[in-house]
Amino acid sequence: MLRRVLVLVLLLSLLFPLSCSLRRPRLEETCFPLSDLSREVSRRYKGVQVMRGLYSLKLKRDREGGLLRGEFYFDVSRGLRARFYSPFASRIAEARVKGSEVELYFLQEGVLYRGGLQGEDVLCLRFVYGEVEGRRLPVRLIGRLGPWDFELRLKALDLDPPPSTALPPMRVPPGVIILPLRDLLEVLGLRA
Repeated sequence: MLRRVLVLVLLLSLLFPLSCSLRRPRLEETCFPLSDLSREVSRRYKGVQVMRGLYSLKLKRDREGGLLRGEFYFDVSRGLRARFYSPFASRIAEARVKGSEVELYFLQEGVLYRGGLQGEDVLCLRFVYGEVEGRRLPVRLIGRLGPWDFELRLKALDLDPPPSTALPPMRVPPGVIILPLRDLLEVLGLRA
């Protein structure tokens, strides 16, 4: 279950580059193939070069559900880095995303999933806009991907933070099992 939740967080992490307080939210709804995720994110966050923040993600599938929290750092030239934390604040996974290429590393299991976002599943999102450092940008994403419903909230966002606040590089120790990302997508009920 944890892997299912974390991979969904990873996929959604491409969408969470901003957050701030909401004021007179504006809604926008759209559906697109999962393979178009990077393009849709770039369109909504046009002009943002570097950002850092926190997120919380509620997930629900049938009667199962969960809440994940974490932090992220996004740089247009380097891609997205995200960390996932347990309710007890210990790091449980890390992700690196650049374009459609994804790496998701589960620390305790010693497993790295690697591959591209090429699924045929349709991602439907409602973007809730708010003000972020004087700009109107998406700060909440509500949607559905395959059998999963989710709500992603972005918090404590800093646009253009100093380079010293970047997350350190993801370090994968020798001996880690490397599996294709499509294996994890299939377990989640998403077409690979």
